[in-house]
Amino acid sequence: YEMTRSRLDVERAQQPARKRRTNYRKDGYHHGNLDAALLEIATRLIDEEGVGAVTLRRVAEKAGVTATAAQHHYGDKEGLLRAIAAVSFKDLLSTLTNASKYSEDPEANLRSVAGAYARFAVAKPERFRFMFEAGYLDPNLSPVSANLGLGCFDVLRLTVDRYLGRHVVAAPLF
Repeated sequence: YEMTRSRLDVERAQQPARKRRTNYRKDGYHHGNLDAALLEIATRLIDEEGVGAVTLRRVAEKAGVTATAAQHHYGDKEGLLRAIAAVSFKDLLSTLTNASKYSEDPEANLRSVAGAYARFAVAKPERFRFMFEAGYLDPNLSPVSANLGLGCFDVLRLTVDRYLGRHVVAAPLF
């Protein structure tokens, strides 16, 4: 047994060293919520560089995972962008809803909601442009974003209704 074992050791020592896997990163991103991490990274890329900077490969690389892992969550780049649009409309809806609770005075409330809308657009211009220009308000393309976008519109419309003291009839969005 000793002879056989030492002979194997000699044979292994003479073989070239095996390459280590290169798709594993020691500093890689690993926790139980990869979905949220990918969304955060992609959203930051949109905010800092615009929607053109977002690719599944780049987002996955920044998260320290394979592109296949990102693809598993979103399917493709468009799936990732739809998810970002939904999260962004949800953020805007939350911002507008909180601002609409500012005051019982209709004029102060209108100023609060309009200001919140403008601040959101100014603070995140690339994302704001992306949300409204990319067709994510179309219920056939992105039902979740469209629904949240209509929620934003409703907060704005109801705020104007209260200010004017009457119901404003709005044209259909689609």
